[in-house]
Amino acid sequence: MHIMFVNAIGMSLAYLTHMVLAKWLGVAQYGDYVYALAWLNVLAVVGQLGMNTSVERLTAELRGQKKHAAIMGLSIFSTLVVACSAGAVLVAGGIVLLVMSDPMSDPLTDPMAEQKFLTLAIMLPLVIVVCFLYQRMSFLKGFERVAQAQVFLEIVRPTVLIVLVGAGLYFFQVKAYMVMAANLIATAIALCLAFFVVRYFLRAEAQGSHVRHYHTRSWLAVSLPYLLIGVLTAVMNQSDVLMLGTMLGSAAAGLYTPAAKLAQLALFPMLAIRSRAAPLMARLYAENDLKELQHQMNMTTIVSTLSGVVLVGGLILCAEPLLKLFGPDYASAAPVLIVLALGMLVFAMTGGIEVFLIFGPFERITVLIYALVVALNLTLNLILIPDFGVIGAAYATAITVIVRGLISTYVVWQRSGIVPWAWKQNK
Repeated sequence: MHIMFVNAIGMSLAYLTHMVLAKWLGVAQYGDYVYALAWLNVLAVVGQLGMNTSVERLTAELRGQKKHAAIMGLSIFSTLVVACSAGAVLVAGGIVLLVMSDPMSDPLTDPMAEQKFLTLAIMLPLVIVVCFLYQRMSFLKGFERVAQAQVFLEIVRPTVLIVLVGAGLYFFQVKAYMVMAANLIATAIALCLAFFVVRYFLRAEAQGSHVRHYHTRSWLAVSLPYLLIGVLTAVMNQSDVLMLGTMLGSAAAGLYTPAAKLAQLALFPMLAIRSRAAPLMARLYAENDLKELQHQMNMTTIVSTLSGVVLVGGLILCAEPLLKLFGPDYASAAPVLIVLALGMLVFAMTGGIEVFLIFGPFERITVLIYALVVALNLTLNLILIPDFGVIGAAYATAITVIVRGLISTYVVWQRSGIVPWAWKQNK
């Protein structure tokens, strides 16, 4: 219950953040910000080197095995890995940014180019801070403090960001790079708080001992597959905004993003029950209790589908008024919202399957599915965006999520006999 409460508040703050930023910045400046934010989400996955997921899993396993010294060793080792990998991302990103920038650009005649450069430049150090925040959060989740972990990312960070940007409006006209700088400060504050909280739990876990045990090879073996899955997921989730910003400019990315954010409301019920359904499904499959597993899948499908129909119906009927909350210029993206919402609704109907696929024993085939889906999404965007613009990106994303759900359903059915819905359950 606490987790769902924190998630609900976090999602509300996330929408409020994007809503006020879209109003304060305008379409073009907001487009610069969300374009850099999309790159942040991709680079942060690379910078973590899979440690965010593996630390959560390994901490829980080591606590169950009473290997307190190994947990302390994991803390130091994961911190060093994240520092090196995120630092490498910062250096590589800085080099690419300098190479790709136009040295002949005149700030007086092309001020937007300079502001976009500054926004991307400030985003790079933010990658390091975000990576460390996720690493600290992973320890808290491993200590079964999931709600506390989410507070730093979903409540502290956006609240401080809104306060900083709102205060800045009294002194000057806010630009995209200023918001990114405020994001850097807000994330740093959240990291400092998370650092002290995790330090408390680690000290309690150490029980006064200063012994450290390291199993670096096995820890890396667990982390690297998660890195691959994480990169594919990040590319899959951010490719539409990145390709719009690259091919059509920041204004197109800015116009598209509020519609994409609203369309994701159709997935909220699925995400809300994920924390409960995932471990339950994994345990039932391990116990070979396919009848109960299919029953849980049926319930997940019912909740995801019925709530999705209600939410998507509301999004379609109120598309323009909802988008106007971000600003009057965003109302023209109503067709984008409708297309994306319908695609998300179809995907929500297979939401339970997606949860089982990720948390069940399907790691290798999951990587192949995600790689195929990413290739399909990139191809469709390349084909549709030049001719159809932002609505082309919406069609590409909608088709991709539908295909993803269908492929996942087929694979799970072939390997376990479980389907999204079955009148007659397995014996």
